[in-house]
Amino acid sequence: MYEFKFPDVGEGVHEGTILQIKVAVGEKVEAGDVLAVVETDKVTAEIPSSKDGVVTKFGFAEGQVIEVGQTLAYIEIEGEAGEEKPKSEAVVEENANVVGELDLGDGSILPASGEGMNDDSHENASLHTATRGQKFLATPLARKLAKNKGIDLSTIKGTGPAGRITKKDLQNFTSSEIAPSSPSTSSTEQVIEKLEGQVIPMTKLRQTIAKNMIKSSEIPTATIHEEINFDKIVEWRKQINATGGERISFLPIIVKALTLTIKKFPEFNATFDTAKQEIHRHGNINMGIAMDNGSGLYVPVIKKAESLTVGEISSAVKGYMDKVNSGTISIGDMRGGSFTISNYGVEGGLFANPLILPPQVAILGLGRIHKKPVVVNDEIVVGQVLPISLVIDHRVLDGVPAGRFISYLRNLLENPHHLMMAMV
Repeated sequence: MYEFKFPDVGEGVHEGTILQIKVAVGEKVEAGDVLAVVETDKVTAEIPSSKDGVVTKFGFAEGQVIEVGQTLAYIEIEGEAGEEKPKSEAVVEENANVVGELDLGDGSILPASGEGMNDDSHENASLHTATRGQKFLATPLARKLAKNKGIDLSTIKGTGPAGRITKKDLQNFTSSEIAPSSPSTSSTEQVIEKLEGQVIPMTKLRQTIAKNMIKSSEIPTATIHEEINFDKIVEWRKQINATGGERISFLPIIVKALTLTIKKFPEFNATFDTAKQEIHRHGNINMGIAMDNGSGLYVPVIKKAESLTVGEISSAVKGYMDKVNSGTISIGDMRGGSFTISNYGVEGGLFANPLILPPQVAILGLGRIHKKPVVVNDEIVVGQVLPISLVIDHRVLDGVPAGRFISYLRNLLENPHHLMMAMV
């Protein structure tokens, strides 16, 4: 029997949540067939089998967390003898009438019975010691959730085997049953505990975004806001799209102007190593474009953007957006960014302070293109304006070069002939 382990997919990924099991027990698979779809804290990935054979059992169910190296599936391979498991390991099959003992490693013995073991499967039961010295059974996941929520497990009645407390027991534990942790609990916290509503667990992606935002918030930043008269770019884009070729949006034009600006000011195309206190300037401009598909934020990277035409940048943006929307974006697609664009204006908003993606040192925010009064040749006219926000890491960059950077970018976008000359 071949044990297919959840593989190391790189980028520091240690675990994932099984979103979908793609084959049934007893089904024959070939190497390369997808066994399951797993959501990690980086990306949602399809996990293919590495062997031909028949799936006899899955080690984890949908919705459960699996760590790298744990067995995802058991595959029977024709002509190969099954490996005998060490007798010290207790294997409890679903609905099997197994009687025995499980050594918990602390001198305690737990009866091993197949009855009810499909509840919260793979949460290895262990003894939990209450503050008053009473011992009771609780799964590691239940103990972790209780610790995070500040719940005393001694107040919960377990419904699992031998009365163990499971994740379901915690989920069914109503706020009215929770004893106040201390007299100092604020009235606001007490009110929140009594509110009815829906508890939505954070996905791995959302947890990663949260961690990255905490890191981003630790960066001392400075922001420069600017408005760009976009009338000439609007007209230039109309002329480009009127030629009958593939239509382009404003974003590829802005990206091209931004790469030319970064080439003029290479200190913005850098990353900061806080441990070594070193600034790394990068030879290529790898432009990250923040994209959202409704479930979370992804930042695919256009590699060597400085060498691409506006049309090639447009194709790259569309290709990544298709991947984000279809859920096929990979970790490799999001590696190696040296500068990032946050295009929040596509949904609304003028100015913002987008958070820098560490270890990068700058990010450009694009607001909503809109009409407003502008001064042209000393006359007030209605013009189309692009608001932008440049956020810098003030440990590495200062306001004066940031001002020069944004002025150069504005000049290129307000004068397309300057932009075309710079592209030559």
